[in-house]
Amino acid sequence: MVFSRQLKHTRTLGHFPVTITLNDQFSRSDSVDLICSTLEERVPLYFSGQRCPVFDLGEGSYLRAKGWAYRRIDYKRWHKTEFKDKIPRSFGEDEPLEVRRGNIRRPLPKRFMGASGHYIGRQVDERGILYEEKSEPRPYGAMVLGRAKQEHEIAQKVLDLGKVATDTPVGHFTFDRLPFKSNGVNIPCGGYLCLSSTPYDIRAIEFLAYCENSDLIKKLGLNSIDFPETIIAVGVSMGKTLRNLHNDRITHFCPHPDNFKILPRSAYHVSLVDLDNASENNNSEQFLGRMVLDLETLFDYGILMFSKGDIYDLPEKNRVDFDNHLRYKRLLEDISRKTKETNLDNLSAEYLLFSSLQFGYFGINSPALSPREVVYTPKIWFKSNKPVSKLDNTFINSLRAAHKL
Repeated sequence: MVFSRQLKHTRTLGHFPVTITLNDQFSRSDSVDLICSTLEERVPLYFSGQRCPVFDLGEGSYLRAKGWAYRRIDYKRWHKTEFKDKIPRSFGEDEPLEVRRGNIRRPLPKRFMGASGHYIGRQVDERGILYEEKSEPRPYGAMVLGRAKQEHEIAQKVLDLGKVATDTPVGHFTFDRLPFKSNGVNIPCGGYLCLSSTPYDIRAIEFLAYCENSDLIKKLGLNSIDFPETIIAVGVSMGKTLRNLHNDRITHFCPHPDNFKILPRSAYHVSLVDLDNASENNNSEQFLGRMVLDLETLFDYGILMFSKGDIYDLPEKNRVDFDNHLRYKRLLEDISRKTKETNLDNLSAEYLLFSSLQFGYFGINSPALSPREVVYTPKIWFKSNKPVSKLDNTFINSLRAAHKL
């Protein structure tokens, strides 16, 4: 997608030049001034994850600045644990962003520097064959600029199509003098700007762990419901959302529960976020293969949440993507505890969620798939070295039939 008009507005934040690029919807001078002054001068309400501060713009509008972790902030209002030196995981020859504390003149937690890690990920080529490759380097605290632009464009397309909820894209920004260095090459970096109607960033996994918490219910404007019913409602909503995305021939790449946000006042509907790896698909073989990987990712997390309970059982791609392994493991433990305390009439929480995800995605004609079949299909596909359409597999055949491929 090419925006009909773009407005570039450059602000120097101390020793910190940043180029803000807004799409035409926000090109009015008052909108530009509000967004730029907010980024430059205000302290965020909180950080979502390791790189996304959330700012209050007023009148029920909240700005999410994914990758803005390097801005000048008065940290006196933050908890002292923010200053603990947490050495990030660094891999290969990746070097930290060329940032110095003295230049920015503020404390810079070490967890906002360095690489978030390589992993050996799975990709699908144009023939529909599954292969493995090393992931691109990614800076902590910011985004590779190409991915920030991609998220902006895909999110706008998703909103224009109108079938899947996501935050409203505003634009992207570039850290002009702060490239990310990998293999001796400077890679431009920056981040993605979007608007949300709520300051609360409550993801599906967090909601399943604490759905009966009165403060959480109040924030979301929801009526409390029983835990088993919550599993079903959220599972169906996540399944439907991913199906709607696929109906528009867009694949997400990593639709795990932390990439589904609970919408306020919505009867447990969800929006889909973190679209920086999403792809439009014109090639049917590649599209089918990417859908297989999307569903395996979503279903495997459902299985993990109630049966394994160990973050390190996940594929390497998904482990690296999480900002805080300990947080996720704690949420899984809380869900597991609640499951044991809840009378599910001899139905396991794992079965309820897997069935709900399946029903949400496939509808009333949902095939009788087993968790094992979904999780093991990519492994069988990879070993076969065949195009995905050449495999005689119930899971793959169900996807082909659902999308008439």
